[in-house]
Amino acid sequence: MSFWDKFRFWEKKQVPAGAFSVPSRLQISSGADDFALAISAVWACVRAISDPIAFLPLQVFRRLEDGSRQRAADHPLYALLAEAPNPDQTALDFRHFMQTQLLLQGNAYAEVVRSPRGRIVSLHPIPADRVRVIREAGEVRYSVGGETWPASRIFHIRGLGDGLEGQSVISLARRSFALAGAMERYGQRFFESGGRLPYVLKHPAGFRTAEDLDQFRRQWDEAYQTSDQWHRPLILTGGLDYVQIGIRPEDAQFLTSRKFQIAEIARWFRVPLHLLGELDRATFSNIEHQSLEFVQHCLLYWARNWEMAISRQLLTPAERKSLYAEFNFSLLLRGDYEGRTKGYSALLDRGVLSVNEVRRMENLDAVPDGDVRHVLGNMQRFPAASADTTRS
Repeated sequence: MSFWDKFRFWEKKQVPAGAFSVPSRLQISSGADDFALAISAVWACVRAISDPIAFLPLQVFRRLEDGSRQRAADHPLYALLAEAPNPDQTALDFRHFMQTQLLLQGNAYAEVVRSPRGRIVSLHPIPADRVRVIREAGEVRYSVGGETWPASRIFHIRGLGDGLEGQSVISLARRSFALAGAMERYGQRFFESGGRLPYVLKHPAGFRTAEDLDQFRRQWDEAYQTSDQWHRPLILTGGLDYVQIGIRPEDAQFLTSRKFQIAEIARWFRVPLHLLGELDRATFSNIEHQSLEFVQHCLLYWARNWEMAISRQLLTPAERKSLYAEFNFSLLLRGDYEGRTKGYSALLDRGVLSVNEVRRMENLDAVPDGDVRHVLGNMQRFPAASADTTRS
């Protein structure tokens, strides 16, 4: 049986309906992930971070002696990170799952499969709830499915934690997540009941026997509590009195509280509110700046975390002297077409870029003689220009 089959990667544990309590850190399972991701704000935050980490180019580069660099396409790790880390997944699938685990569980794990010569041939993700980090005789090891594995067999990316293991956001934010889930459940029940608040029925004399009470409850439920009968008018006889006991949504500031809870969850993941569909205070200019801050203060951290983990765990000490992995963020920082053309013009006029380099950035084919760089012909050194002015 393969490693993949052994752990049944796509098997899901079900969360009981209405269960909003989150288990402690040591008991977290894939069911806790399902609970958190069922909250729309959590889903949006996880997608906002994991999607770019999954689709941005992640490539291995080689430093050259003249200070430049080139793609190390001949290195086995290049294809694993850029195309397919294992026979079952694309690089996008692999990174998407790993980053989601990293965001929710605080850790992301993958088995490193090597050839007899030590060459890395594949990376297989492992659900974070099935791995434990242990330290034995001063060395870090991993307990996986009851087996103890050496650190060289595990690719481990850590979130914020104690340096040995990342902390689970599900555990830390369980109260925020539970409150958001409770609000969604309350809203669902409120509208399913036709907007009717909880109530009690007061009988002036009471029921003579328990059988009379049970019979009344059955008749009442059949008449007014089924989903297709809630709109019927209530007809009270025998001195019955209908008394509401719940708090109206407007009195509980339901919508305001839901918006606050969205902002609360966004703070846990450091995601701007406009990426969660919350646009009350959004303008064109501040969304642009918030998007740039999101890249700088959130995505760059996670990208650098990946890059350093790859360098430390998947490259040998000798390879680290000349090889490194890097995300390409140009897709997120390109800006609008007008801004790009102005930037290209300035760099072309100063000889920083050639025509073909600009065309490659725009996914265009190269043109003949397009690799020659040009500068403006009427420019000269400052001292010479000052001397000409003095003579005139």
